[in-house]
Amino acid sequence: MTRRTARNISLIFLLCLLAIIGYAFWSTYQQKQAQEKQLSLRVLDVQHGDCMLLTEPSGKTMMIDTGQSFAKSTIEQTLDELQIDTIDILILTHPHNDHIGSASWLMENYTIGEVHQIPCGRDSDAYRTLQQTITDKQINTVEIHAGDTFSFGQATCTYLGPLDPDPDDLNNASAVLRMQYGERTFLFMGDAKSDAESALMSEDLSALRADVLKVGHHARNSTSSVFLKAVRPSYAIVSLDKPSTYDDADEQAEVFDAIEATGAKLYRTDENGTILLRTDGSSITVQTEK
Repeated sequence: MTRRTARNISLIFLLCLLAIIGYAFWSTYQQKQAQEKQLSLRVLDVQHGDCMLLTEPSGKTMMIDTGQSFAKSTIEQTLDELQIDTIDILILTHPHNDHIGSASWLMENYTIGEVHQIPCGRDSDAYRTLQQTITDKQINTVEIHAGDTFSFGQATCTYLGPLDPDPDDLNNASAVLRMQYGERTFLFMGDAKSDAESALMSEDLSALRADVLKVGHHARNSTSSVFLKAVRPSYAIVSLDKPSTYDDADEQAEVFDAIEATGAKLYRTDENGTILLRTDGSSITVQTEK
């Protein structure tokens, strides 16, 4: 092999290497650009409780519930990684500690645009502290009523519940939120149980149809087979601690089986960790921490 031939081979190798590197950078850039045009839903692993973070291509942020008080480290890590310092809309589905436990801390450390709450309170330290923090921070509050709508960037959000906000049954008084983004629909059930599901089905079955179902009440006394037939989800998400921590673990297992029998893909924070869904309004992708 002549010296000139060797130089030509080296040059060809270098050009090929540069082309591969350039393609890799371009693919990464294209992927990032595509993700920036998507709505993202993160179901955070907060053990027993709910906490979901949504981000929209325009930069809007929404959080649904805040888990228990110990969830703040998980929330802080997620918000720091995403460089988020403002929550435009904070929805508190109902005032149980596993849904509002970190809300006061969140308000003390981040800018909150507005807080959505059901018209039922609770005699607890966490709830009283929450209301005092809202007052001290002068945060705008919105009382949740079935039929109310609002926009989240390009998404249209509608509260389907609570239909009967009974302060003696805060789980069934949970806010139920339907979100439409392009052709895809999300249904967030809070801690709504079977009674609330039946009430919703008596109103408008077509409104319950959703591609993604955030299962109510950690799959406990909720999500009947009849309700699943009405929703017909492609994806079902459950936020929960390990089933062994619940007295009704057998009933939870029945719910999991019923979900899988519909053909829906089941994701659970106790098994999958934090769950990330992205949609461009047409397709949906899912990534899990575990």
